[in-house]
Amino acid sequence: MKMHVSKLLPYATPRFSEYSNSFIPREVVIPIMQTHDAVECSVAVGDRVQEGQVIASGKGLLGPVVHSPVPGTVVGINNKLMPNGRRGKSITIRFQGEFSLFGKSLAKNDWEVMTPAALIRLISDNGIINTFHKPAVLSCQLEKFSRSDSRNNSPKTLVVRCSDEDPGCTLDLFLFEQKMPEILEGIDVLAKAAQATRVIVLIPKRFKPSGDLSSTPIKELVKKSFFKEASPKVASKMEGPTEQGEISSLEETLEQGVHVAEIAVEELPVSSMEYNSENQTKESVLKQFVIFDDTVYPSGGKRDIINLVKKKKNIQPSLQGDELFVDASTAFAVYEGVVYNKPFVDKYIQVSGRALAGQGIIKVRLGTPLRYLAAELGGVTRPLKKILINGVLRGTNVLDWDIPVTKYVKSVIFSAENEYFSSSLEECVQCGRCRTVCPVGLYPDLLYKKYSQNLDLDPVYIETASMCTGCALCNAVCSSRLPLHQCINFLTRNKL
Repeated sequence: MKMHVSKLLPYATPRFSEYSNSFIPREVVIPIMQTHDAVECSVAVGDRVQEGQVIASGKGLLGPVVHSPVPGTVVGINNKLMPNGRRGKSITIRFQGEFSLFGKSLAKNDWEVMTPAALIRLISDNGIINTFHKPAVLSCQLEKFSRSDSRNNSPKTLVVRCSDEDPGCTLDLFLFEQKMPEILEGIDVLAKAAQATRVIVLIPKRFKPSGDLSSTPIKELVKKSFFKEASPKVASKMEGPTEQGEISSLEETLEQGVHVAEIAVEELPVSSMEYNSENQTKESVLKQFVIFDDTVYPSGGKRDIINLVKKKKNIQPSLQGDELFVDASTAFAVYEGVVYNKPFVDKYIQVSGRALAGQGIIKVRLGTPLRYLAAELGGVTRPLKKILINGVLRGTNVLDWDIPVTKYVKSVIFSAENEYFSSSLEECVQCGRCRTVCPVGLYPDLLYKKYSQNLDLDPVYIETASMCTGCALCNAVCSSRLPLHQCINFLTRNKL
């Protein structure tokens, strides 16, 4: 069952059209485990490090890599609390010296002449991770995907979601609106590295192109940004400049030209040219664009996307589940990492919440404590109840101001008292709402009682916990505020 976001969140999720740069903190704290992969420190207390220097790495040629976001001195290596609520080894660096990347003009790479293997190695060296769902080492995913065989002769498909999975976060939508050309080039890089033969880009219904479209006609926006080479038939549909100034929505924008989804599924193949890794000959990559309704939840999970594409009769074959899924944040990180050979040392963060004096998008150095984010926006002006990392429904609730920003942090919500949901727990009233909203038909109340009360439950019910998509709708509708999703997740991890 899907629900409108307005029924889940009492306040509208903020939208942003600009960002600000954060101050550099005196000390940064870098957890060395940015994904679930094992990592070892390569520095010691007292070492001097440069911006972008590797300070931790995993095993293997394409393992995880962590860079220093600032120049300075290593002053501590200790276990610290991380944004995911766990503790892990972290490197504390005191800021000293001059930047080698920040504020400098970086030369562009001619990535189009690089082989897929070289692109994957560059993505690995710059420490880029995939934040589509759970954080993962992108280079390892690309290597595995590029070597895999397609099922049932289906095209090797790269799927890119241009909005966030959690309705309380709008960072990916912001990036796609403000950095669309860069993200689309990042998608091209990913397609080549993965040796994909098809790319599906999911554009949220709320997408609003940035800038004044009177100076950028819609035909140029669509033809140049969305398509490398438009066929004469498609190009003819795009004639006629837009003269109405700034357009308020994707639907209104496309009325001035031609519907992106219609072009994508009816007029394609429209090809971008890529090099084959073996013989360096050019081959085409099919690009398909799908508009989806991001005002309902869940809509951005892997299973949701597969079901959405399955309903699109003009997109054949449908998705099989073995595709490579990434988000706009990942595509933008790939753009910076490959086009400019820039290590992953900073990122954009959505900072909001009614406990703060203000809210906005901040570009921040990795390792920056959360307290600095609050200070950037005027500080806390209302009693702070909790801090939510990466969304309201799927995020993590933390209380430590000194937790640092990591590669997988997209949003931080400084929540005031009862801003979203009450924190008090009550007994289950057996209303059945959790069963009604579950998109895969689980019985969250029974699974919760198995975890909390060791209920004697049929193993068949327990095994269904592995079907959970992690949408947390059960949490959202529970009048007793029971941690249903968290308990189901525990059952799945521990296979009880």
